[in-house]
Amino acid sequence: MTNEKRYRLRQLCMAWTKNKARADAFNESEMAFLAMDALDEMENPGSKSRESGRKTAKKAEIGMKALSLWQPWASLLVHGIKRVETRSWFMSYRGPLLVHAAKKWNGDLDDLCYVEPFSSALEKIGILHPSADRLAMPLGAIVGQVRVVACEATERYARLAKNDGSIWITETERAFGDYSPGRFAILCRDFQPLDKPIPCIGRQSLFDVHDCPMAKEFK
Repeated sequence: MTNEKRYRLRQLCMAWTKNKARADAFNESEMAFLAMDALDEMENPGSKSRESGRKTAKKAEIGMKALSLWQPWASLLVHGIKRVETRSWFMSYRGPLLVHAAKKWNGDLDDLCYVEPFSSALEKIGILHPSADRLAMPLGAIVGQVRVVACEATERYARLAKNDGSIWITETERAFGDYSPGRFAILCRDFQPLDKPIPCIGRQSLFDVHDCPMAKEFK
């Protein structure tokens, strides 16, 4: 575990101790993920940590890392309404991540936007008529940036929540993802939506965006 992570975990623990009754559910989630990373290192002291893999990935990256999501999930994520992205694969990368809204759009996705909790969540960010307002819900473009801070198997997340007696993922957050066994929960923070989405061709899995024109804007 890096010094930065140790410091962050210490901060979260102190905040939790001082005001447990009003602790933020998102901070609880981050604290749980960091604690599980620390537990992994204690259980496997002789093995290579995942942190070394993350450092290698950062050294090898060119441009900025990006991840493509279908709408409305992309917009919900960059606005911080959705804070956990679920995938079928483990993400070793940690750090700034551009969020790309894929071009895919159909009747099923449009209908979903009028079902709770999606309709209320989209209304909070000013999206009332998704299909009619492509400026509000763009497709085929970078819509913002988040910071990836942790990634754990959904089973471990659920076990920890059950054993501790706390609800680490709210029902609304759970509705925005797929927490089936065998998948992974990617915890994000530092949500930054773009006022003017930038057209970009997306790809599957994690991909690089070269010469990103908004890199300076996010620093």
